[in-house]
Amino acid sequence: MASLHAVLTGDIINSSELSSDRLEMLPDIISDEIHAVGTSAKDLFIGFYQIFRGDSWQFITKSPDSVLNVGLSLRGRLRGIHGMDTRFSIGIGEVNEKRRSGSLANHGECYKLSGKGLDEMSANQTVDIRMGSKIEGIQNFATTTARLIDAITTNWTEKQAYACALDLCGHSHEISGNVMGITKQAFGKHLAAAKWNLVKGGLDAFREEIRLHLP
Repeated sequence: MASLHAVLTGDIINSSELSSDRLEMLPDIISDEIHAVGTSAKDLFIGFYQIFRGDSWQFITKSPDSVLNVGLSLRGRLRGIHGMDTRFSIGIGEVNEKRRSGSLANHGECYKLSGKGLDEMSANQTVDIRMGSKIEGIQNFATTTARLIDAITTNWTEKQAYACALDLCGHSHEISGNVMGITKQAFGKHLAAAKWNLVKGGLDAFREEIRLHLP
């Protein structure tokens, strides 16, 4: 039986410029942050994942409507905590349940869409979204959303990126500010400077549009 899932495929930007020590630690850093995102909120469910080529990653989620939140959470944590950025491509489509069971087998439409999206990214692009055959009618909407998110998040500072990742967890500004060691007022200023209201509006619109078109 085939069902709609979402796959994210990404890699670390300018990883060749990292020190040898940082490169050696990179797989563990990515793995730790994927786990952190997966446990930060119930609706950001993350399934099987893998790290490959040292600086690249891929995982599947059964919640296509939350997949953009997942990608930005991971990007924000990598940038805010570790000072490194990642680009990512989302593919939403069918995956064969039997062949997916027990491993990340890279079978199904969503894997192909995600991998192709990353391969075809332009030099300055960091976010790509591709829709499968069952929901291809909203591809233009997805592309526009990706471009909006890309244009804003590329300019985030490390503190802004981390603040946005923390806000996606749904905690109060006071709690999130404590995590960063700052006041809730300072935390709010980081969100404002990151144009978080615009980004969050895009995330909410994406979530609702996906929900409306899921079979």
